[in-house]
Amino acid sequence: MTFDVNKFIKTTPKGKVMLRPGIGIFFYMDRSLPEIAPSVAKALEAYMAFIPSGTLQTYFANNGTYATLTTRQINKDLKTLRQIPEGYEAFLFEYSQGVNGEVGTHAIYFYGTLLDIPERPLETNLFRMEFPHDALTTVGIDRFMDFLVQISNLLPFESANVGFAMKRSQLYKNNVSPLVNQLLPRYLGFDPSYEDVRDEMKGHTFTAHWINIFNNELVQRLGGEEAIRRTLPQADIRQLDHALLVRAAKLPPIGDVNRQAPDIGCLPDLARLMIPTRLEITGFGEPNFDPMPWLARYDNMDSRPWDNE
Repeated sequence: MTFDVNKFIKTTPKGKVMLRPGIGIFFYMDRSLPEIAPSVAKALEAYMAFIPSGTLQTYFANNGTYATLTTRQINKDLKTLRQIPEGYEAFLFEYSQGVNGEVGTHAIYFYGTLLDIPERPLETNLFRMEFPHDALTTVGIDRFMDFLVQISNLLPFESANVGFAMKRSQLYKNNVSPLVNQLLPRYLGFDPSYEDVRDEMKGHTFTAHWINIFNNELVQRLGGEEAIRRTLPQADIRQLDHALLVRAAKLPPIGDVNRQAPDIGCLPDLARLMIPTRLEITGFGEPNFDPMPWLARYDNMDSRPWDNE
């Protein structure tokens, strides 16, 4: 389907981009920061080698602003990730192509903790990579899939999802929630990029997407690989080192309900399969939006052809 990027870009009164559409890769990890950090370091290096050199320009600093990204800062973060110092309870980094807090074309984000707070038993750690909305055209679908498999085999994640996403920066992540939530009911194929879902993701899956990846334990909870293949005979299903990748449509769907969402591929069948592990959450950053109907949006829809070009 035709992608009108201007429908999704939102700016501040001063013209700064605070919301931008793109392709997002989200990994939810149920292991503690020291366990996963070395793998995150390898994934960070792989991402920076995959995108054009010099793309990432800023990083989110400890003082709550975006500063110029330098090789020194990158090396500092990589050193920390490779061996989390004793006493670290959490670690966050975000690198972006955008400047002055604007949402750029590319970004990479990680937030990890020890996952040891008794009051938050379902908390997970989140690793996210972002690309432009037309990345599959510029990069090529085969190369993108090869990169996704590479990263998936590096990270010890529980679940992951890939597809169109509403991209926001740390500076505007809460301000844009009402804008994102207005768009979600119409454009079914988009992830809200709401980071706090990680607080409830342990043992769960988020939502049916263009691509979902389940670790071996989740695969068994969904009925096993053979059952998944029977349910989704059209889908591109790949066995990874410790997970199963399910690509429910040839290309990421927009899912515009005003056009009867003709590009959603097999996502409805996948969504019904994922009901037993579906996340339950009360909000996406504002009190006036109930996310549960949105999470169930495909349940009563018919699947369409996988080849959705």
